[in-house]
Amino acid sequence: MKVNLPVIIFILLFISLGSCHRNEVDPDCDSDNPLEDIPWLKAQKEYIEMSCKMSGGQIIRYIYHGNYVFLINTCYNCMDGLISVYDCNGEVICEFGGFAGVNTCPDFEAEATDSTMLFDFVQHK
Repeated sequence: MKVNLPVIIFILLFISLGSCHRNEVDPDCDSDNPLEDIPWLKAQKEYIEMSCKMSGGQIIRYIYHGNYVFLINTCYNCMDGLISVYDCNGEVICEFGGFAGVNTCPDFEAEATDSTMLFDFVQHK
């Protein structure tokens, strides 16, 4: 029996490509009410309500590199405030601003999509 090497390579390539999958959005963060359903995010919201009365704060959900992320700004009206981006598990993956002008995800503005304002706390005097 003669082995047809190009056909075998094609079949192996087809099988290996078929096993690849698109980076799916984490279903645990695909909640209709993430501020209630995700405990660490609920705690962040409560922190903003308690501690950021003068400065304001925001929580915005995005899709970034195929996953939900949460941009949390605990000092909305601060010129040198540090903004953090968290993954679904509550781990910081990016930071922007602060005294040093940090930007650990330079592609965030270009790559983050599907912006959803979850919480916008601005209290006026």
